[in-house]
Amino acid sequence: AVNEVHCFAIAAAPAPRPLLLASGQWAPRLVEPDTWSDTWSLRDVGILDGSVLAVAMSGLFVPSSRSGSGGGGGSSGSSGGDSSGSSTRDPNELPSILEARESRSGGPPQMAAPAEALPDIVVPAISDTDDERLWVPQTDCLSFRPLCLCVSQGYYVNLLRFVGGGTLGCHRHSSPVHAHTIRGTWGYKEHAWEAQAGTYVFEPPGETHTLVVGEEEMITLFHVTGALLYCDPDDPATVLGFDDVFTKLEKARAHYEHVGLGADYVDQFIR
Repeated sequence: AVNEVHCFAIAAAPAPRPLLLASGQWAPRLVEPDTWSDTWSLRDVGILDGSVLAVAMSGLFVPSSRSGSGGGGGSSGSSGGDSSGSSTRDPNELPSILEARESRSGGPPQMAAPAEALPDIVVPAISDTDDERLWVPQTDCLSFRPLCLCVSQGYYVNLLRFVGGGTLGCHRHSSPVHAHTIRGTWGYKEHAWEAQAGTYVFEPPGETHTLVVGEEEMITLFHVTGALLYCDPDDPATVLGFDDVFTKLEKARAHYEHVGLGADYVDQFIR
């Protein structure tokens, strides 16, 4: 069943525009609470899911369960006697889409995912360095910790960690890179800026550079799409090697097997 809605005007909204209802009638896009017809439904105004607050064109449409209208079928957690409060909401007050909701049974809403949907990845304390086994060595001073290895879309998200300073040789990105610095400082020989804790960096496709890190420990989250191509610094067109989601996966699997976590430890990060 499709719930009724109350519709509140947004301050300084544009002039109402006509809307063809399912009944064949024309109605204004912007509907004031006192002109809302009891025969109209969410489907009439083009909103098919009454459980979600939706902003549609010039009006803000709010399900009646949130506006305090007294209709039946209320939450089992309320006695139904008190309908004050939200029913007198200021029309210019925007309800928060982030407010906690309860289902009709009184419990948390059941957000069913498609059967084919992949599970979430939740990794706590990602910058924790107490367990060195989690960090996959790449050079003497460089290691990485995988967070998401998306083989289906060709990207990986990992933490890059330098201890004691060092460099990551001249390399070129075939696709975008996003970086967020968690600890320490770093930069590129080819650029004047320096990333510090809290710095976000976007690296466009085609960027060729050499990563440089000082003596202080550095940890940065990198989201890398496509291949990272290691180049000859004197001739960047000459590719000497590469890393991508598959080489990262191979290195992580071998490392976790070696340190006793098991080769399948990395499987939790694969999507």
